[in-house]
Amino acid sequence: MAQPKSSLNIIIVGAGIAGLSTYLHLQKYCSPLVDLKITIYESYNLATKRSAEDATFQELSSSSLLTGGGLGLSPNGMRILHELDEDLYTNVKASGFLAEKFVFKSSRGWRLNVAPTGDGRGKKGNPPGKEEVCLAVSRQGLRDTILEAVGLEKVVYKKVVKARMAEYSQGKKAAVVFEDGSEDEADLIIGADGVRSEVLRGIFNCDDEEMMPKPYYEGLIGVGGFIDGPIPEEIKNEKSMVFVFGPNGFFGYGATSEDQAMWWSTCQSDDLPEKRKITPEEMKSQLKSRHGSWKDPIIQDIIENADVEQIYPVWTVPELQRWGNNGLVVIGDAAHALQPTSGQGSSQALEDAKCLSLILSMLLKKRMEGTVDASLTDTIELSFKVFYDVRQPRIDKIVQRTKMMAQSKKDMSLAQEMTVLLMLWLMGKIPAIGT
Repeated sequence: MAQPKSSLNIIIVGAGIAGLSTYLHLQKYCSPLVDLKITIYESYNLATKRSAEDATFQELSSSSLLTGGGLGLSPNGMRILHELDEDLYTNVKASGFLAEKFVFKSSRGWRLNVAPTGDGRGKKGNPPGKEEVCLAVSRQGLRDTILEAVGLEKVVYKKVVKARMAEYSQGKKAAVVFEDGSEDEADLIIGADGVRSEVLRGIFNCDDEEMMPKPYYEGLIGVGGFIDGPIPEEIKNEKSMVFVFGPNGFFGYGATSEDQAMWWSTCQSDDLPEKRKITPEEMKSQLKSRHGSWKDPIIQDIIENADVEQIYPVWTVPELQRWGNNGLVVIGDAAHALQPTSGQGSSQALEDAKCLSLILSMLLKKRMEGTVDASLTDTIELSFKVFYDVRQPRIDKIVQRTKMMAQSKKDMSLAQEMTVLLMLWLMGKIPAIGT
């Protein structure tokens, strides 16, 4: 039997790329089906100008930092933005630099491979339209552009310190608890709150720290930043992003505009460094020591002129047996933080946002039509299961594909280095090797 239009109260914890894009997707796909109320809670207020210096190494992550860092938004992510909102897509494109090629080099000065970043859609014509390429953009710029589409007034700045599952048999909805002890409840709480997710803790009902699924430190640390001024001619002319591999780490550079370059360096560190004991001068010295003999003149220019203020450890989240339970669900880094090497962190957050919203909207529609005999809570719980079953295999493939490249950022013997360099070279000759 058809159901009357229900009300649906949703809380999103986290106003990063994952949380904000989920808000927009839910509004697009679910608001015609239910009386929808969405509240976004975020602990970090940009108006305070709080820097990453206030965070510990346990909190910092190259994939969750809001105040800095660059990223490459892959074609699949760009296409999702285009399908979500053409104005948003146009504004995001304007905030970055279209990188049509990835150039792979060695620290010895060898040019190994040039790979197009396009998804081939425009050439294949299915669906018809322009091919999408990778967009190099600052993380903050991307987040701010999506926030503008959401509306600054939609974000409530309160720190969530706990999430509690619904107790349906007791008539209790899922809830979040704030730092001041106050609470808010909702039919559905979406955790887009990063690798140390309070919503994930709630899903596994873990008051005991030892029972909590823990982020894994990958033994890699990164530094990076931006340099204002004309970008290198190589990047400008080839419209490229450059990746350089060496025996003692990795260095990448690109552009966010024709007047700003972005760069990043990653190396092995078996132990998590003690943040407070490393000064900016020491960071700069380590960068010069690591890359000073590398043959790329652009790298030498960058490390000479760059300001190095922060080190960011690389964290990932182990594979989870579920992403949602009793009114709580996690997305993005909270569910599956990926190695930065994957180049898919932000794009997978966008895929999560669209996929969860589409699944929920389809089930809500079937419930309204009476073709699925389910309560609202049953509909929400079913959406969690379908979401996990659809998305986890996709994430697993990305994780497996990324493992070899992640190892190439650690210290390597000569044999290991040559294996990596030859693999990169062969991928240019036989592209199927890289798939």
